Order: sequence, then structure tokens, then C-alpha cells
Amino acid sequence: MKKIIFFELNEVPFRVMDEFCDRNPDSTFAKIRPQCHEYKTYAKDTGTLEPWVTWPSVHRGVSNQSHQIHDYNQPLDDVDHHYPPVWKILKQKGIKTGVFASLHSSPLPSNFADYDFYVPDPFASENVCHPPAISDFQAFNLAMSRISGKNVSSKLLLGPASKVFLGAGKLGLRPATFVDVGRQITHEFLNPKVVGRRRIYQSVLAFDVFMKLLRRQKPEFATFFSNHVASAMHRYWAATFPSDYEENTVDPQWQESYKNEINFAMQKFDRFLSRLLRFVDRNQDYQIVILGSMGQQATETPNYASSIVKIVDMAALLNQMGLEDGEWQVKAAMVPQVNLVIAESKKEHFRIALNSFSIDGQTLSYREDEGGFFSLDFMFPDVQVSHAKLLDQTIAFQDLGLDNETLQDGVRASGWHTPEGAMLIYNPQAKAIRKNQKTSTLSICPTILENYGIPVPDYMSSERVEVLSA
Repeated sequence: MKKIIFFELNEVPFRVMDEFCDRNPDSTFAKIRPQCHEYKTYAKDTGTLEPWVTWPSVHRGVSNQSHQIHDYNQPLDDVDHHYPPVWKILKQKGIKTGVFASLHSSPLPSNFADYDFYVPDPFASENVCHPPAISDFQAFNLAMSRISGKNVSSKLLLGPASKVFLGAGKLGLRPATFVDVGRQITHEFLNPKVVGRRRIYQSVLAFDVFMKLLRRQKPEFATFFSNHVASAMHRYWAATFPSDYEENTVDPQWQESYKNEINFAMQKFDRFLSRLLRFVDRNQDYQIVILGSMGQQATETPNYASSIVKIVDMAALLNQMGLEDGEWQVKAAMVPQVNLVIAESKKEHFRIALNSFSIDGQTLSYREDEGGFFSLDFMFPDVQVSHAKLLDQTIAFQDLGLDNETLQDGVRASGWHTPEGAMLIYNPQAKAIRKNQKTSTLSICPTILENYGIPVPDYMSSERVEVLSA
């Protein structure tokens, strides 16, 4: 059995890894890649690929056709009963397990104290963590996630931030990290265009916390999820790879401003990797698995946009839809999603309101699940009006709790999801290194179980990653 550090590097394909290594030949990643097994992965999920769909497939060993997870914070009790995530299976079988921010790891399970550590994903409704000392950091992390959507807020959230600063030693936050954060804030004053990099620093802070937990607890299986490179790829793919698009479709001035953003995000990953390698080289019963549940590639053209419609007062919007306080509850989601739980008595009325809603001729798409759960795709870019149609009425944005928000970097997306992803495995004791291997993401969960000598449930894929369980 090999202990596994499961680094969930969301959506990063080999194309980005190759480009980073070419630009940074002296980086840790460029130097270590020859010693890593490499697999081209493929997500077998159907329909629209999103991380909240593809990661459950990795964790549960079945595609979305079986697990039916399609939104953050949808009810999971039934799904967990039939297709539990890998960390729950491992824990039940006595494997020392730590979970850090893996998608759909919230809410905190009832037996959370049985884990070596358990830090739920950034879409958790509460900041409770195990051990409790992490809870102040999680509160800060959740608050930062809530105030930054398509735009990054420049607010410093002094209350939550001060608690994190005062507890820095217990959390594992390093002086070098605070210096790095200070450098970023200074850079923002000199060049406001780099304010988007603030998203990356949530992962920088989180990794410090993770490394202290990893060193102290030494679990037999540990996860760490980071979206920081994927976020940069979505926005700035065209700035890094302008040749992927037809001539004259990439704005030269925009490209010049943002051409280094993906590389900057990968540099932070490279620092994470350096620290993991030092740990694994001292503890050679571990291997590192770096994985995305899918990849990204260029959109057909860069989706530039100057503004989007933003909900600034949810109560006002839902009141116009006929809901009163106590008849709805907001659940965390990733922009442009809006997740709500609606009272049973108002579900039909809410459906009618949603079906009648439009802005500038653009309708509102949504999904519904059990328990009154609704997920709205609230994306209205570059609208030319300041009103919406709702229940056969024309209502001003102000009365609906809506506003037009100018986008900081002038882009919605230039990179988007593709089934093809990447997996690398670093095992310090590996002899024959395998390159250009292929596997589906459904093979990973059963292979992890076999690595720990745990019988694989019949519902999981028969595929295996040979070197992972060797």
C-alpha cells in the first residue's frame, strides 16, 4: 500500500503544463516531470461539463448518469447512500483520511471527528471544520468566496482577516506567505489590472494550512482541491494562447495586459509542488497524484464582455417573484449560478415566475431538484436595458435588486471545459516511468480502493490505473 496525497488541480490540461515548463525550465515542475507517470484522462460524463459534475464522478467511480449531481449544495443524502465518495469509503474501512476543500465535501459529516482533518469545500454553508482551529480560516475563506464573483472585491474583510492573522501560528500560515500577500496588495495599487490575482491567494493561504495538517497528522489518504489555475485559464486562455483563435479575434491590448496570468497561477502551483516533494522525499511511503477531473481548451472566440447583470439584493428580487422572508434560503454557488431552496408551498409559483423572467430578450435557465432546490444560471452579459420582464410586467433593475456590474478584465471566458484532462503520479520509488498513458476519470476511485486493499463495489468501473495501485 502507498499512501496518497491527492492534489486536485482543477481542469489543468497538459497544454498548460507544457507551456509552463517551456517558459520555466528551472521550475520544480519542469525538473520533476520526467520522474512522473503521465496519463491523459477522459471524463465520461454526459451533457454540460462542469466541475461540480465531473469531480463527483472521480470521487465516486460512476458518471453523472448514475450519481445525478449537477449543482453545488443539492441534497446528497440519497446519492451518498448509493455512491459514497472515496473518502467516506476509506474512512469506513479504517484508513486514516484527511479532506481539504474537495468539491461536495460539505456539509460536514456527522463523524467528522473520525477524520485526521476535514475542511469542507468553499461552498459550505457553515465554517465548522475539524480540527476546530481551522474554523476561523474557513470563515475568512467563505467570506472571500462570497464577495468575489466575476469581479474580485478589493475589500480586505478586516474582521475575519484579523482572526486569521492572530491565529497564523496555529493555522500554519508562514511569514513568507504574508510577505507574498503584502506584495500582491502593493502591486494592485501600482497596476489595478492584477487585482484578479487575489483569487489565487485563497489557495496560497489554504495550502499553508493543508501542509501543517499533512505534516502533523500524516494521513494515509489526503485530498487538496484548488481552482486557482482553472479560474485564470477561463478568463485568460486567449491571452496566453492567441494562436488558438482566428486572426484578429484576440484584442492585442487586452492580450498584452493578461498574457502572464496563467503562468503566474502555475508558479504558485509550482511552489505548492516543491513543498509536497520535500515532504514525500522525507516520507517515501507516499505518492503524489495530481489530477483534474477534466481539462480546458480555447473557446471558438474570446467571449469579451464589458458588464454583467448582478443580483445585489436577493430579497428584493424574490419579493418581486412573490416570495416572502422565510419562504426561501440561499445556498452557496459559483457565479453565474444562484442556488436557492424554496418552500414547498411556493415552488409552483416560483417556477411560473422563473419561466416568465427575461432581460433584453435573454431568458433565465434553471434546474430543479428534490427538497425545493433550484439552481439558476443567472448570466446576462452586455445587456442594453435597465429593466426585466417578470410575470407580464416590466420592472426596473433597481426595484428587482439588480445592477449592471462592469467587468474588471473585460472578459467572460476564453477557455472552457473539455473532457480531456491530465493526471501525473510521482512515486519516489518508481522504477519504470510511463508516459502517454490513457484512462477515464472513472478508473481513479476503484484504483485508490485497490491500493488500500479495499474491495471495489460492483457499480464502479472495471478500469484501473495500473501504476497507482502497484
